[in-house]
Amino acid sequence: MKKGFAREDMGKEHKDLEKYFEVYLYRKISNPITKWLAKNTGITPNQATIYGLVFAVFAGLLFLTNNYWCLVLGGIAAYVSNMWDTLDGNLASIKNIESYSGAWLDGNLDRISEFAIISGAGIGIYLINPSLLIIVVTLLAIFPHFFIHHLNYSMISYFPVETDTSRDMAFRTPSRKTEMKLIDFFTYGRAMFNTIVMVGAFVNQLFWVLVFFAVFVNLYAFVGATSIWKRFKNAEKLGYGKRNTRKRLK
Repeated sequence: MKKGFAREDMGKEHKDLEKYFEVYLYRKISNPITKWLAKNTGITPNQATIYGLVFAVFAGLLFLTNNYWCLVLGGIAAYVSNMWDTLDGNLASIKNIESYSGAWLDGNLDRISEFAIISGAGIGIYLINPSLLIIVVTLLAIFPHFFIHHLNYSMISYFPVETDTSRDMAFRTPSRKTEMKLIDFFTYGRAMFNTIVMVGAFVNQLFWVLVFFAVFVNLYAFVGATSIWKRFKNAEKLGYGKRNTRKRLK
């Protein structure tokens, strides 16, 4: 690999806010549960992924009711959903059955889980206060979660380096000056998403949760996309990303 574009520069671990959410609110609890499940049950990582989706859909349905205690239960369900999301990877690692298909399933069901929770909250709010604003905010809250997922996979698909560093390079490596500091400190992921939803449900403020997603997460996605574009251009200057011309098979 050419000097000035070394792997160690791309794969550095940054202690960001998402990491703290994941470690202290989820993995501290999920790690011992994972060990117990691996030892005493036959639950597979893919089953754990599906259980996470089930709890997310359940949370979305509870948010439709707008009953306060149902919102609280929905917040707990969102938390449990993310707990299963951490369990699936841990189970795969402990049982040594990590797979591309499992990673693909996990990534895509995560997006469906986020859609279920956000749409459930948005529809629930709309039922008691029908307005165009609620529809717009809900759609804006949904969009960046799918877009960020696309950005992550675009790095793996198009960038000519090891795929295991692609996400770190896209969202966690500081760029030349200041444009990546927002993302470097506020790396956004499922742990933060579900925690924000849970807190918003507990205090009965899901509308402002949607506003946060609609504004901040879209900003996060925009800055991330801009940074990725700059990295592509910088890589091209260093001689990477030059696709070989291939003759089409007749």
